[in-house]
Amino acid sequence: MRDDEVLTAVNIPDVPADEAGIYLKHSLRRMDVAVAAAAVVLRLEGDVCREARIALGAVGPVPFRARKAEAALEEQRLSGGPRDSELFEEAARVASEESLPIDDFRAFATFRRHVIGMLVRQGLDRAMSLLRA
Repeated sequence: MRDDEVLTAVNIPDVPADEAGIYLKHSLRRMDVAVAAAAVVLRLEGDVCREARIALGAVGPVPFRARKAEAALEEQRLSGGPRDSELFEEAARVASEESLPIDDFRAFATFRRHVIGMLVRQGLDRAMSLLRA
């Protein structure tokens, strides 16, 4: 934009029916800066995960995609059974390992890694619930 222009609208396309996502954050109070955050999007074709996107925040210098965790889910069959739970646990563990948190006054790095695993797992469960609804 130029100095004399003003943003008046943002168009966000509708989410396709085969895709669902959610953003979760952990903070001491609702309005506080996140101690850790995760955004999860799943796209299914039938019961096969064709695309998984997992973005992590507050656990690295800048927000980033957990690409190894995404790869653990893509092209896997998600049928709602116990295997889904195992896949989601593995993806959450990998995302936690991909994070690069620091110790600061809000939280220790080990706590942030733990929270990322929980947020990714919850995000995957909730995205699947939205897709199955």
